[in-house]
Amino acid sequence: MQSIRLGLCGLGTVGGAVLDVLERNGDEIARRAGKAMSVTVLGLRRARPELETPSRRIELDVMEVAAADDVDVVVELIGGTTLARDLVLRAIEHGKHVVTANKA
Repeated sequence: MQSIRLGLCGLGTVGGAVLDVLERNGDEIARRAGKAMSVTVLGLRRARPELETPSRRIELDVMEVAAADDVDVVVELIGGTTLARDLVLRAIEHGKHVVTANKA
């Protein structure tokens, strides 16, 4: 089964819930989608070593997530109109798909 590698940027209320759902329901999501999804990079403002695993790293510069070779889809959950917009544009420039919950 092919895997979709996610770069999740933002771990507030929404980002934390998304990560939790992906971790708890990963097998069912993969079964329904026909592809596994794994978070390979977390883009955060501050280090959270407890979230880092051998298959997932933490990047303190979210723009690096948009350019990462091990990310297929950038999930923007940081909000706002400045950094979030720049992140989405950079991800597109690097040929990434983008998912956002940003209402701004």
